[in-house]
Amino acid sequence: MGVVVEAPDGRVIEFPDEASANEFLSSQPSREEPEAPSSGPVVIEAPDGRVIEFPDEASANKFFSEQSSEDKGLPIPFKNTFEEGSFLREAVEGFNSGVIGIGEGVLGTAALFPDVILDTNLGDIVADGADALRDLIGADPEGLAGEGARIITQYVAPAGKAAKLRRQKVMRDREKAGLKNVPLTATEKTNLAFQEVGVAGLADVVVSSDDDKTILGDWVGVGLLETTDLMGLDGRAKALARAGNKLKIGADSTLVAAGVQKALTKAGTSLGEFNKSTKGQSINQKISTRAERARKALENVTNKIKERDFIRLNARSGSAEELSSSQKYFQDVLSALRYRGYLPTEVATKRLKIDNVIASEVKVAQKNIADLDYSIKEAIKGLPEGSALDDVKIINRLERYLTETDATKKAQLFSSLPAKVGTKAKAMRTHVDSLSKKIQNSNFIKEKDFTPVSGGQSVKSIIEDNLGSYLRRTYKAVEDAKYKPSDVDIKKANNYFRKNITATESQLTELVRRDILSEEFTDDFLKNNGIDVLGTGKDAKVKIRGKPSDVVVNKARENFYSKYSLRSRQGSGDYFGYTTQQVADKKLDAGLFKGRKPLPKDLARLLGQVTDPKEAYLSTVADLAQFSAIDDYFGTIKTLANNNSGVGKFFKRPASDFEAEELVKRGYVRIGADGGTTGSKGKKVKNAGDVLSDNGGWGTLEGFYVPRKIYNNLTKTTLGDSGAVVNGLRSMWGGMLRLKGISQYSKTVLSPITQARNFVTASMFALANGNIPIYGRGQNYLKDASQAVFADMFNKGSDAVFKDLYEAQRRGVLGTSAELREIQDNLSKGMGMKPTTTGSDVLLGGLGEKTKATLEAGFQTKFFEKIYQGSDDYWKYFSYNVEQAKLKRALEGATDQQKIKYLTRNGSDVSLESQALLRKGDVDIDELIKDRAAQLVIDTVPNYNKGASDFIKTVRKLPVGNFITFPAEMFRTGFNIVKQGLEDMASDIPGVQARGRQRLTAFTATTTMVPVATQEFWYGVSGVDREEMDAYQRSFAAPWEKGSVLIPLSKDPETGKITYMNFSTFSPYDVLSRFATRAFNEADDAIKEGADPGTAVSNVAIGTLAEFFDPFIAESIITEAATDILFREGRSSTGAEVYNQEDNIGTKALKITMHVGEALMPNLVPVNFSSGDVEASRLVRSLLGTEDGIITKTDKMGREYSPLLEVGRQISGISPQEFDPKRAMGYAARRLEGRQTDAKRMFNKVTDNENASTAQLNKAFENAQIAKYKVDREYYQMIEDLQTMGLSSKDITRELKKVGINPKDVRRGKFVPFKVSPQNIKKMRNAGILDKFDRGFVSELSKSMRGMTLVPDDEPTGRMDYESPGEKTSAAPAEPPVVVQAPDGRVIEFPTMEAANNYFASQPRVAPPAPAPAAAPRVPMPSINTITTARAPGPVNPALLGDNPVDQAANAAIANRLG
Repeated sequence: MGVVVEAPDGRVIEFPDEASANEFLSSQPSREEPEAPSSGPVVIEAPDGRVIEFPDEASANKFFSEQSSEDKGLPIPFKNTFEEGSFLREAVEGFNSGVIGIGEGVLGTAALFPDVILDTNLGDIVADGADALRDLIGADPEGLAGEGARIITQYVAPAGKAAKLRRQKVMRDREKAGLKNVPLTATEKTNLAFQEVGVAGLADVVVSSDDDKTILGDWVGVGLLETTDLMGLDGRAKALARAGNKLKIGADSTLVAAGVQKALTKAGTSLGEFNKSTKGQSINQKISTRAERARKALENVTNKIKERDFIRLNARSGSAEELSSSQKYFQDVLSALRYRGYLPTEVATKRLKIDNVIASEVKVAQKNIADLDYSIKEAIKGLPEGSALDDVKIINRLERYLTETDATKKAQLFSSLPAKVGTKAKAMRTHVDSLSKKIQNSNFIKEKDFTPVSGGQSVKSIIEDNLGSYLRRTYKAVEDAKYKPSDVDIKKANNYFRKNITATESQLTELVRRDILSEEFTDDFLKNNGIDVLGTGKDAKVKIRGKPSDVVVNKARENFYSKYSLRSRQGSGDYFGYTTQQVADKKLDAGLFKGRKPLPKDLARLLGQVTDPKEAYLSTVADLAQFSAIDDYFGTIKTLANNNSGVGKFFKRPASDFEAEELVKRGYVRIGADGGTTGSKGKKVKNAGDVLSDNGGWGTLEGFYVPRKIYNNLTKTTLGDSGAVVNGLRSMWGGMLRLKGISQYSKTVLSPITQARNFVTASMFALANGNIPIYGRGQNYLKDASQAVFADMFNKGSDAVFKDLYEAQRRGVLGTSAELREIQDNLSKGMGMKPTTTGSDVLLGGLGEKTKATLEAGFQTKFFEKIYQGSDDYWKYFSYNVEQAKLKRALEGATDQQKIKYLTRNGSDVSLESQALLRKGDVDIDELIKDRAAQLVIDTVPNYNKGASDFIKTVRKLPVGNFITFPAEMFRTGFNIVKQGLEDMASDIPGVQARGRQRLTAFTATTTMVPVATQEFWYGVSGVDREEMDAYQRSFAAPWEKGSVLIPLSKDPETGKITYMNFSTFSPYDVLSRFATRAFNEADDAIKEGADPGTAVSNVAIGTLAEFFDPFIAESIITEAATDILFREGRSSTGAEVYNQEDNIGTKALKITMHVGEALMPNLVPVNFSSGDVEASRLVRSLLGTEDGIITKTDKMGREYSPLLEVGRQISGISPQEFDPKRAMGYAARRLEGRQTDAKRMFNKVTDNENASTAQLNKAFENAQIAKYKVDREYYQMIEDLQTMGLSSKDITRELKKVGINPKDVRRGKFVPFKVSPQNIKKMRNAGILDKFDRGFVSELSKSMRGMTLVPDDEPTGRMDYESPGEKTSAAPAEPPVVVQAPDGRVIEFPTMEAANNYFASQPRVAPPAPAPAAAPRVPMPSINTITTARAPGPVNPALLGDNPVDQAANAAIANRLG
């Protein structure tokens, strides 16, 4: 073997011997030696992790000689575990690259077929996609650690798996042959070894990728195994070369398999030396460069999409080239999937945080009210005995103080309040005034500060004068559709109208003007009630003669109430309008400042005036905060429009009607009503209040014209009156959505286990971002988060905590739980016909007037909502503070300019206000850090506001999908974590680079390593091996467990019961990895079923896509319950009985009610409904169960629960499950027996069809046999899986006999077709179709399928002794097939003429022969030549006989037997 050396100039040269190599190297100039001390500065990493530059090597050696001895011998890989170039880092990259390589290899193998046949380049697309994915995640392994991990993952692991499966197959065959305990002979061992090596090599053929080379061919030089260079090749030629390379790699890996272990050992021992080399030390620089390249690639894609947005919009306006239909469709789909739609990020972010800004001010108000209540209680406790002051009087004085306009009286009222109460009252007043002052400087007031024509103050002056006294008057009738005035209030209001004739006449005048058809105010009515109508139309006026009658008084009161009542406005169509229309998504309530005269006391009571000053204060704060936030949102857009930048380019204010018409022609839409009033500062108007309330809610945007796409993103659609039928259907659908929300609410918010699990799983978001809560300062941040969430829930805590909470809330960090907000929207909005309410209102008070019980229950459920939201807020608040700390640490040593550039993403990711401050040089780094930390949490942790795209909002209104916002958010945040890590690694700030590496490493560990490591650990300690769990998951697991990561906890050696935990319920990132899990499971099943490569790839693709879309299309909880009843005939999706078809109507109704009730019942309720039975919950049974009491210790399945474990289950959210193979086999066997019966019914239901033809009967029989074959094959697999889990053949027989089942035919592993029963014959005779029953076909089909193997690993073919025409002899070519027509009209194909003659000679003569010659039936049909030339001799191609392996095998056997 020659000697390979590296020349000083970097070339790698092979020499025939060592002497030649030495002679060459000695002739080279020594100046290129890299180890020369004079080469310049030396960069080395110190033991403490610092990277230090020394002027020369001597200085570096001196430095390290002075370090403590405990650091001297510490290998670099263990000093910096996650640094680039370290063992773990390179191994992780190798693993990731290997996983991608497997996918590339499998898909590349599948692509060979179309590439060769169709001359396409699908293989190149696969290879390019794999490379792009590697670049995206930074999977660029180097050195022996990285390459070794890649080789193990991509080649050794699949090869080992294939070899293991082959060994298992051989051992099962020996067991079937009775040789289980007979040791292998030397020859058998050798044969088995060759088989294992062979299948391992075949696995490597499938997973190999383009860039891989062979050891013996490309390195050693064995010509036959040298791979072909694909450069310059294309289409079919490239595909053939690629296929050849794959075969060479398989052959190469087969030959060198024995040397892999030694190579890996060599890699391990050489790793330390590699990391200490110059090349190893330069890894950081290389990875930074690659990260920058990947970051730019992502940025280019993002910018291209943004650019497409503007091109799309511009094309609509006619000022750019029109996009193609596919491009338009792509942009529309993309906008529907994004929370921002077509809006740019800076605008969408403002809209996103509107609710957070409002909530932050409301929290301040709630804190002030809580402090006020406490101060009042303390003040009353401290009053002297006999004092006349009580809490009612204090509240009355508080109300007068808050609204008093006279400064002197206000001071007197303040002094009359207890000292601490006065302090809190002053804080409330200051809070309202500060919000009022903010509105004084709002964009809306600046632009529309109207002044009445008749003289008087401007709006801004009115607000100024109301400072210190403004508090909104609110009425229950205006805000609560369920509010009903009391009889006393109605009586007092009637008395008011009876005494105030003028007020009554005013109300009746309004009614008369609307009654244009005189349907209500007829002549008789006017005469009988003493009413005169003066004038007509809009000039009509009512005069009452004498005292108003009771009828007139009632009409006046009802008209007055209807103008304010929310229920009346909804019912009349005023709330939504009679037609479906688009209104402002975020509406500016300019009517906030419209002057209103105080209502008379009796009328105010009729409307339910809120007299509690605390409630009025809270309502006022919410209204003012909402106005301010929406005005800021509109102001941002207006600024962009004025600057003609970003989306502002598309906001046009035409200078004339002609320009407006042109804009409309180009697809623009006017914002606001066409007849709306547009004004400017100081403009004289007739009534400023009317203008303010007639703005349409658009504020400063009113009057602009925008493209339709943007208009749609700024508006929402309201549903109008569409007629009784449509409205009824809409209401029914809305009710269904509320039921969906109630079921979700009950099973999550009102479930202690889910509450605990919600808290535990939310911690994974912090871990995935490298924010470890139990390490270093993280423990303190956990404590801070606990204090903050407690303060938020109970309004108790220090001012410092509330200040930090306020800032976090305003920045959009808190109050955005994806699951809770989705449930609340389903509960409150339904189909969007009513204003929002809380979840507890819908759950408890939706059917009528609230009682004391429902109010108390509502308080309790709201508390559970707070806990659920608190779990989400806890980890977000923790991450918010940790991100701040890590940002500060990462930016240590950076200049202010570097900090600002990084924190603002070079000025591109910052609000317009901050941009203005940056231009002035007024920069607060700490505030920028807080803003950046908040944005990181929003980007990398699920957030409802970010996830609620148009697509999600639409799908949420369907009866399918459970918590669809959450999985959608997992994709968004997972991508953002990787993107953020790459961006940080590409930074020129070392600390930021390190943070990026930490984030990516943590994400990889959380999503891939933690589940695998946890699973492997428990496999080692539980006594349960992987094969047993695979067997359970394959044959017995519930549908939702098929793609899950199941962790075995223990196994009872006596009973064989397995205790396990579904890890996927704890890992929110499981939604990202379960596609790969499903793909591997599908591939494994395809191999077991003997599927061809095309079918295997198809199954993997379909299964993976199904897993992807499952969260969005799976039945919701309530929909599943309804489907069980309406469409599954009383069976659940798992086959459990809901009701029996033979039950009487009353029993069915009860069971159906209980089944639906179970879907809606909160998990807090200590009972369960199952198949019409009421059972105690697990917790109650464990605590209260007795041997013979009402509540027994064991449930109906014989399971007994430990009190300690059940309490722990409620607290921790960890819910171990128990699987009893013996009991489960009975249920599974009954289910499969039922499916066998269902298969037979496929034929039975045709036997009484009077119109059935021979072809239909034959097809039904054939389909029924194939269906039974599939079930029997699954049945056999279940029995094999039971044996894998340790059950003996005797155990299986004994347990199945207990349930009256003995599948002896299935257990033999050979298929036994069912027989046509006498009942079938009787039905066909009665239907008059017995003469159409083809006994010959049935007999031949049954013979052909009898004995087909049920063993999963065997090829599912027909009888072993059958030979196809192409296999009988190789001495002479097979004669072409013969197609003839039988006497009954059937056209039959025979392999030879002799076979045709033999067949017809054996048939009974049922009719006189036709006049044609006797041999006529055996004469080929005229089409015989066409058919024989169209079909080559040999077996039928299975791909033409069905869309899955089982159908193909069965149909091939049938075709071969009959043909």
